[in-house]
Formats: sequence, structure tokens, C-alpha cells
Amino acid sequence: MSEQREIIFRLILGGKIVGYEKHLCDDFSKHIYIYHSPNGNNWWSVETNSNYYILHDQKNQYIGQLDFNGYRIFENDIVSVLADYIFASEREKFKAQISYFPSVGGFKYIVLGDDPHLRDISSLQEIRVIGNIYDGEAEMNLSDYLLETREK
Repeated sequence: MSEQREIIFRLILGGKIVGYEKHLCDDFSKHIYIYHSPNGNNWWSVETNSNYYILHDQKNQYIGQLDFNGYRIFENDIVSVLADYIFASEREKFKAQISYFPSVGGFKYIVLGDDPHLRDISSLQEIRVIGNIYDGEAEMNLSDYLLETREK
């Protein structure tokens, strides 16, 4: 079995993170194997032993990117972002939420603050996961999110 890319989901039940799910495809048989993990490190096949199945009512997808500290970034994570812009001599620091947008077929981040707006993930220089919408981070006042610091 060869792994093309990691297809991983964070499992949610009742608004709480309860575990992780990984999909691996066998190139020869085209069979997809599904594994669950309570912590994202130790994986067990849910096909061979249903005792390892983690009950969930929602999934957040891993976006295929690691943050500055090597942590996986998932949909609905709250991140601290440092971005450089091609036509500006400034760097901007802000908080954002990672979200999937079916209309563009991919992930973008929503800058949180007084003027929430979308940006493309490819413009990021440094991104750090600082929370997610399930740990209360999103309940803070949106005006507290905008941390714009300008550096030359």
C-alpha cells in the first residue's frame, strides 16, 4: 500500500473534538482503508475491529499543510497569520479562521476582526494554529481578533 497524500479528518461530536480519521487507498485493489485515532498519533483500523470506531456527527478536513510549529492545520482552526504582500513593503499580522469553500473547491481563511473578509492561503508566510472553533476561541469578540502590526 502506497500513500499518495494524507487524507485526515478531525472528528466532532456535540461540538467537541473526539478523535481523528485517516483514509488510505491501496493502489492495487483501489480499496480505501479507514483508521480512527483518539489523539491523531495512534491509528486503528475500524474495518477489522469496530471497537475502535469513534462516534462522531461532524468532520473537519486536514488541509494538507502544517503550521510553523509542525502541527496539522484543519478546517475550522483559528490561526495567527503573518503575511507579506508582493506590492507592499509591509507585513501584516492577524487572526483568521480556516474554512472550506465548495464554490472555489478549496480552503481559504477568513480574516477576523471589524471587517471580516476572505484571503487565499497561498499568500501566507507564517501560520500558527492557536485554537479552533470548538475550544471557545471563536466566542471572543471579533474586534479582538484584528492584531494588525505593521513592520517595514
